[in-house]
Amino acid sequence: ASSSSASSAASSASSSSSSSSLTTPTAHEPPSSTSTSSTVPPSLQQSFPLSSAELCNTRYHVTSDEMRPFMTDFFSRIWITYRSNFPPFPGTSFSSDMGWGCMVRTAQMMLAQALTVHLLGRDWTLKDSDPATTGMHLQILRWFLDKPGLQYPYSIHCIMSLAKKFGKKPGEWFEPSTIMQVLKILVRRHSPGSPSLTMYVAREQTIFKDSVYALCSADPHNVSSPRLRLENPRGGRRGNGGESSSSSGVPGGIDTESSAAC
Repeated sequence: ASSSSASSAASSASSSSSSSSLTTPTAHEPPSSTSTSSTVPPSLQQSFPLSSAELCNTRYHVTSDEMRPFMTDFFSRIWITYRSNFPPFPGTSFSSDMGWGCMVRTAQMMLAQALTVHLLGRDWTLKDSDPATTGMHLQILRWFLDKPGLQYPYSIHCIMSLAKKFGKKPGEWFEPSTIMQVLKILVRRHSPGSPSLTMYVAREQTIFKDSVYALCSADPHNVSSPRLRLENPRGGRRGNGGESSSSSGVPGGIDTESSAAC
């Protein structure tokens, strides 16, 4: 529970994404081909027979003998969840977000996935041994460490510092629109990648294509090659905000706002 805010999806709740003596997170390896967790348990097959599974816009053929590619992909996604014993927020005694940080952590994971796709590509997994891509993956993890400082641009400390402008304090639950507006500003400040990542937040259940193209295209007038493809221009509770192998999004929400990081 005292670990940093970013860890591999393969880690258990008690696992740490960083060594106790180092600030660099360590990646967890997917299970080996002989591991029992790489196959579908017989009880699960009987209750929920599986033929295919989709993860982040990638579909896999799933059988008890062919779970390896899916599990490798799944274990390579970044998992961010509640933490405790991180440095307290300035002027408060809060050193944990347990019980109130669910929306913050969900939004961080969405952004972490967008950064991973943007900087490493959708096909990247933890099995990649290239030092350059491994280093970039570790850098993405560092950006989400629960520590104050500009070198951790998406930490819960940076989020809460900016959230003051939206009337939010530690211990208060975030609406989807609030955390997305906060992350939008943090992404714009950090400007990661080349071309840099940008974020679009829709209002009133409507996504305006021209606005998205202006954000996501090198030439706002060239709509033939946007980095975000919109399958449905209607957001909100009943619509899809967008779908693309190079974008992530949260469609809808009780406050009729949605967002996409592209």
